[in-house]
Amino acid sequence: MQAITSSDLAGIGDPVIIFTCGRSGTHMTIDLIRRHFAGFASWKYPLEYNSAVYTWLDSLVQPGASLRSLGRLRRAARPILMTHFWPKMCEHLARDQPVLAQWIIERGRVIHVVRNPRDAINSAWPIENHRARRIGRQFETREHYVRRVGRRWATDLEAMRHGSPHIQLRYEDIIRDPAWAIRRIGEWIGAVPLGREPILVRPYRSVTEARLARIFMTRPVSTAAIASRAVRAKYCFAWTPQLNAILLAAVGSELALLGYNEETAFHQSTNDRSVYRAGSRPPAEFATGEQYSAR
Repeated sequence: MQAITSSDLAGIGDPVIIFTCGRSGTHMTIDLIRRHFAGFASWKYPLEYNSAVYTWLDSLVQPGASLRSLGRLRRAARPILMTHFWPKMCEHLARDQPVLAQWIIERGRVIHVVRNPRDAINSAWPIENHRARRIGRQFETREHYVRRVGRRWATDLEAMRHGSPHIQLRYEDIIRDPAWAIRRIGEWIGAVPLGREPILVRPYRSVTEARLARIFMTRPVSTAAIASRAVRAKYCFAWTPQLNAILLAAVGSELALLGYNEETAFHQSTNDRSVYRAGSRPPAEFATGEQYSAR
């Protein structure tokens, strides 16, 4: 593994780190920052994956991957890093890349985006199940999957309360009031919004559209990771009262601490982004994002 030194990081702007549990608005948040704040609009070569416009933090601690990832950090005045394992990643960085860890602690701004865990599972299940079947691996049962993801969701939230400084945004609040989200993010990262409209970036409508953008656009509008309609239909997650109970037991009190109403979150939740209309007034059972933003 290549040890990252201070000279490797010289001249790189202050980074922003996006942390989510997965399928919780990771790419939406990355695209919002790239679109609305000067200095974050990275670039990529034709045929490169759209993920080349940001840096997987995990890749900086993997053997042989550091050199390429360091190059991506220089594609924008201020780089965006993302991870789905921030609490654990802090331990790995401190042990394997202490210089990088210190750089992130001193200059980085962490944004934690959290989503209704049931909706995150609805979105992740088809993709993870499909990937497992493609390599001939039997995927875990729904009960085991719900329990595992729910526990991790709650564990991450608890760890973040005692971790490094960050702000916490709910996916639903970003969708309902993107203007508020942009202002909140700008305050935290020390950047002035550009005032572009529309605020929310349209996600790709199909896998084909995403692939064409990867080939022909060097500055993709969206970095969204999507599954085909066929995959979503084949592996649609079927909720039962038993699965609801398993998830509720796994997430515990964290659900209420984030302002999610149990009945709404577990019986009326949806993956359809159109339900959360931009600028619409949040239902009474949802507190405003500002109230739940860590400082």
